[in-house]
Amino acid sequence: MTSGRFCPPWTGAGFVAISVAISVRSAGFPELKMCDIVTKNLKTFYLVSAILGAVVPYYCFWRFLRSEGIGVMPLIEGALINGAAAGFTLDVVISSLVFWAFMLSQKEKGPAPLRFIVLNLFVGLSCALPAYLWAAQSRSAQG
Repeated sequence: MTSGRFCPPWTGAGFVAISVAISVRSAGFPELKMCDIVTKNLKTFYLVSAILGAVVPYYCFWRFLRSEGIGVMPLIEGALINGAAAGFTLDVVISSLVFWAFMLSQKEKGPAPLRFIVLNLFVGLSCALPAYLWAAQSRSAQG
């Protein structure tokens, strides 16, 4: 990585874009960084992430509901069954609250937050956050 280029974390690729670099100079190609791939197609990256963020968790929930049945208590018990599960659950709850606060603080500049809060509640943060970023990117591209 001799180019000295830095991919900031706010490009949407997180630590992966910063830390992952693929050097293919030995094959005669220029250095290719994950950051470059993601930032050139950021809207597509957000859209694909939102779709995956809906499909993957719902697949897991569907499997859970098939084995445990429909009910709020089995879901809560499963989410808090041990320290690891509780940690992941509370991490998502806290992250969701921070996401809501951010959206509400950006409501003048960004997309309307209500639909993304509803998406967060009924689908999940892994869908709502990239969907919000996709909408914000679309809005900024329109000017």
